[in-house]
Order: sequence, then structure tokens, then C-alpha cells
Amino acid sequence: DKFPEDGNLIYRLGTLLYSRAFLNSRVPYFDTIVRFPLLNKELFIDFDVYYKLSSVDSLTLYDKSETGSLDKIKLELLTRVTSSTYIIPGTKDTVLTAGPIYMPRKDGITYLKRAAELIPEKEALADINFKIAHIYLVAGSKKQSYPYFEKSLVFDPANANTRLLLIDIYAALYKNRAAFSQLNYLYDSGQINFEKRMLLAKFDIHAGNFDKANELLNKAEFIYPYVLPVIDNLRGLSYMIANKPEDAIAAYKKSINTQKADPWFNNYSLARLFASMGNTNEAWKYLQTAINFGFNYSYVLQNDNYMESLRKTTKWQTMISGISMKTYKKNKPVN
Repeated sequence: DKFPEDGNLIYRLGTLLYSRAFLNSRVPYFDTIVRFPLLNKELFIDFDVYYKLSSVDSLTLYDKSETGSLDKIKLELLTRVTSSTYIIPGTKDTVLTAGPIYMPRKDGITYLKRAAELIPEKEALADINFKIAHIYLVAGSKKQSYPYFEKSLVFDPANANTRLLLIDIYAALYKNRAAFSQLNYLYDSGQINFEKRMLLAKFDIHAGNFDKANELLNKAEFIYPYVLPVIDNLRGLSYMIANKPEDAIAAYKKSINTQKADPWFNNYSLARLFASMGNTNEAWKYLQTAINFGFNYSYVLQNDNYMESLRKTTKWQTMISGISMKTYKKNKPVN
């Protein structure tokens, strides 16, 4: 308060609050960003919002799950304690004590943003924007987080950790072109890890860069001299998109022998490949296996072009009628 233009002090305060931002809030949703799907808004639940929404002794929030159902949460009453005065013995000087830290996330963002306005050094600005982005991420908003990770990279482009976090956010928000660009940067600079290498291979496959994807997968196999189902899955996907069904079948069959998680994925891929080649007997066999393992995606079954020939048969109707299909909720329009 005494030195409002001292960017270093404000930076230190923001850093202190940043260190507390990862602790769980004592009150559900407080100091947290909550998205209201029906309103299409994100709100930072601070004291003002809390008291406005809890005036009826409950905080009504739209559930963040895909169901969009209404979820009423009972909250304990928050009593805000402000700063108090303290008289120093001997000198009798009166000082104002600091109040409790209620909102380390929101307040931390506020002070760090202020520090960014006052500090010119690139290294500090990279760290400040990283901390702001990280707090937004912890508070619950990828959407508000990624612009500050991007700003941090402007001041420190060699920071691989920032790029890795940014890639995860881009992927979650379906910003695939931006994620693809960051992945290529990490690959070209030799900073990519195995998980992101596989993601880059997947993006290259969908982009039609089959040679680049094959190079990525070959290097991964050389680095990890043991069987990795994810590599065979990506090879199968690459051959499928490249219209090489026989090679795709060989890759997916190899994966089935080693992969235990989500076995319906490879079996359904094999079913559609055999169907595209006109081998209906093998197609039915792998489709039934996929269904037995829990494959029940009605939209895929109804619209997959590879399965067109099978959908025209009575056997298809008999098989489909016995499946408890996955349902998809239709979003209601916002008034």
C-alpha cells in the first residue's frame, strides 16, 4: 500500500499467493473458476459472487459435467475478516496487520498482472505470465490460461515446460493447429518427450504426412526396445487413412496381441477394414468381438461408411437390437 509503484514488491506478493494457489479451497467452488454451460460464462467465485449466489443459503451452480444438470451445493457461511490494528510495545506505533489470505488464486492473478505492468525485464515477464497462466489452470479455466502461457513463450521461447503445458491445453480445447505447431517446435529442437512424440505422429497422420509419422514411430521403437501397442495402433491408423487396408490389418492384429486396455478399439478397426475389403465373415467376427468388449457408439455404427454393406443386412439389425447404445444429450438453446 505504501509503495504501489514498486513492481518488485508486487511481484513478490504475487509469487507468495502463487505458492498458495495449489491448496484446496476450504469452501467448495470458492476461489475457483466455474463454467455455467447454459449461460456460456465462466465466473471466478469470489466474495461478491459468493454472497450474491448464496443469499438463499445455497450456491446454485450448473454442473460442469456433460449432462448439464442443476447441482445445488450447500456451503458453510464465509465471514470475511479484514485487517486490524496493532500497537507496537515501547514505541506505541500503530501498524495495520494483513488480513487472512482467502483468495490466493484470484488475488495472485491480480497482483501478478499489476507486476507485469511495472516490470520491464523479459525473464521476469516470462515467469509472471507463466504463474498467471498456471493459476488460471489450477483455478479451473484452460480457456483463460493459454493466452498467458503464450505470452510467457514470447519472453522465453526456449522453455519446453511451458510448451508442454500449452500443448495439453490446446489438445483439450481442440486447438489442433496450434498444438501441431508447438509439437513440431519441440521435435525440431530435440525437446519432445515420448507422449508428445506419439501425439505429433497422430497429428501428422491426420495431416497426411505419413512419411514424417513413420519416421517418428521408427525412432520411438528404437528408443524403447520393447513392444508398445500405441505404436502399432498409430501405424494401423496411418495405413488405414493411406488406404492400405492389408498393412493396417497387420498392425492392428499385432496390437491386439499386446494391448489389454480398451480392446474394442482395435477389434472395431479390424471389423471396418475387413468390411471395406468385402471380407464380411471376418468383419462380422471382429465387430461382434468389439461389441462383446463394450463397443456401443450408436452414432459411429449408424454413420461409418466402412460399415455400409453390413448395415443393409438383417443380421445387422439383429445384432444392433441387442446392444445398449450410448446416448447423446442434445444441448438446449440458450435464451
